Parts: sequence; structure tokens; C-alpha cells
Amino acid sequence: MTCPTGQSNCSGSCVAVTSDPKHCGNCDTDCPSADNATPTCDSGSCGVACNPGFADCDGACLNLDNDLSNCGKCGKTCPTVANGAPVCSKLNGTGSCDANCNTNYTKCAGACVDTQSDSQHCGSCAKVCSTGQVCRTGQCTSDCGSKTQCGTSCVNLSSDTSNCGKCGTTCTAPSNAMPVCNGTCSFQCNLPTIRCGMTCVDSTKDLKNCGACGKVCPSVTDGVPTCSGSGCGVLCNAGRSLCKGACVDITRDTQNCGGCGIKCQSGRFCFSGKCF
Repeated sequence: MTCPTGQSNCSGSCVAVTSDPKHCGNCDTDCPSADNATPTCDSGSCGVACNPGFADCDGACLNLDNDLSNCGKCGKTCPTVANGAPVCSKLNGTGSCDANCNTNYTKCAGACVDTQSDSQHCGSCAKVCSTGQVCRTGQCTSDCGSKTQCGTSCVNLSSDTSNCGKCGTTCTAPSNAMPVCNGTCSFQCNLPTIRCGMTCVDSTKDLKNCGACGKVCPSVTDGVPTCSGSGCGVLCNAGRSLCKGACVDITRDTQNCGGCGIKCQSGRFCFSGKCF
């Protein structure tokens, strides 16, 4: 079977291996899929095109309307929020950083405050206690009772992330996490990230923590490792095909001559995908 110029005979069908993602570069290279994207083939090399509603950020297709690390634009990370968690939501037509406050905390001008103890927001966001007063159970007073007075506020040192264990000790958290106080400072990772040591990682796509902390996707000759959906994979270089986890040249490999698992007999060699 003779195919038109620029096309190749692939199992009896003429295909343009320069542009067909199912036969990219050669008949047996099927361009791999990627999250939120469609595989493409350009000049015989595999790539991806982000699906509608997703943006290309360094090769990853992301939704800028809800991605904490790319909120509204690639690389814009929503800051951590004391006594709450940062969120990215679509406001005014684009992704914008906001906050979800923990239970018993109220959002006042973008900050999460305890209106039962905050003298600048005592009982409500707009209520400010007078000089010398503190805020106790949402009322301005001069006595903290069973709580501890820190400045002009009455606080619980076992749970207040701005006064954790003692007045003035502020809990912090790494990216994609929120600080917590249990008498001492710690942090809780925001979904879908998980805690690995002192960092939060996305185990669904992190090459060094793919599916679990410390699970590293191995390097591959003539290809690059990938992590997608918490599982390690391989993206072979142009001109190479994936056969049992290895990237091979099926035009020359005697164990995979013309296709995965096609072996040339002993003493024969593989050339242009055929045994001789």
C-alpha cells in the first residue's frame, strides 16, 4: 500500500505521523493524555492543548478560578489566613483570593477574628472597645475571667493562633496550609495536598511524593517520569515508544521491532522496524 506524500502506512491505514496524536512521529507512538488537556502532535512531537476553562501554567493545565497557587493568573498564590483557610473563587469574572474562617471566627475585612475576644471587633466587626477595656464573650469589659489577657484581648492560649501557648506567639504555616494551635503551633494542609514532613504536597502530581510521601517516580532513559492521578507514568521522547515502562526505538530494538514485544530471532537485527 502506497500512501500520499507526508503520510505513513500504519497497519494498512495512511496517517500523517507529523500531526496525528495516535501515531506521532511514527506509527506506534500514542501521545499520552494529561489532566484537563487534550493530547496533540506537532511536527512529530507530542504535546497537550488545555481544555476550555483551563490555562497552561508551565505545562500544567489549571483552573485559575479555584487554584490556590495560581489564582486568577499563573503563579499567584493565595496567602495563608490566621484562624482560617485561603480560598480561590471566581469573583468579578476571574479567580480572586478570599478566606474561609474556622468555626467560631468571623471574617472582618478579609481577616478571621474571634468577635468574642477581639477588642477591635468585639461582638461584631465594627465594634471597637474603649482604651483600657478588653473583649470578653463579645462584650467590652475590664476583666478576662478564665481567659488570658493579651494586650487588649481576652484569649485562649490553647487555641488562639495569634497567641499560642503564650501571648504574642503567632502560628504560621507553609503554602497550601492553615496554622492551628493546640497549645503549641502546628499546621493543617489544605485539600488536595497532604502533609509530608514540614511541607504540603499535591500527591496526585508530585514526582517526589506520588500517591504517598516519599514515593519518587523513577527516572527513565529517553523519556521523562510523570505523576498523574497519584500514579507514576512515563512520557517518552519523540521517536521513542513506551514498552513495559521503557522508552525504546522500535525501528532498531531487537526486542521490540516495529512494535512492543515483537522480537527478532537470535542473530537477526532490527532496521526500520523490521527484522533482518
